[in-house]
Amino acid sequence: MNPDSVVAYHEAAHAVVAIFLGYPIGKVTIVAEQDCTGACEVDYGCAYRVLWGSRSAEDKRDAASVTVGLLAGIAAEIRLTGHYDEHQCSVDTDTAYDLAREVARREADAYYERALKKAKRIVKSQWYRIGLLASALLERKTLTDEEVYAVIGLQP
Repeated sequence: MNPDSVVAYHEAAHAVVAIFLGYPIGKVTIVAEQDCTGACEVDYGCAYRVLWGSRSAEDKRDAASVTVGLLAGIAAEIRLTGHYDEHQCSVDTDTAYDLAREVARREADAYYERALKKAKRIVKSQWYRIGLLASALLERKTLTDEEVYAVIGLQP
């Protein structure tokens, strides 16, 4: 499998799942920068509030969706190739697990696994849109939020 294709599906999944979960996105790119092979800008403000110590029920509920969004790229890689690159996905997995620890404490492992299972279900249901977006990323390398919505056939 072409490594660029894997990155494109990974980032496309982050974008499509974030939109599916109701989070605003910014640009999506497969242009490598620093230690990242690609990026999807998503406004996950509540996740940072939880990581900074918020204990509000609303922030914790939102953190569950954010954990799913963070694991969407991994779910797409698994669907596409049968596995995922632990090194390339370490920011996603580390942040998702940090959220799981903050929200679920002793049950962080189970929380993380439930989030990954949900990410896989959403990725499966949105695979067509993820494929459309991955193809556009392979062609254009970077897309704005407006371009993402146009490619996947949704309104912002």
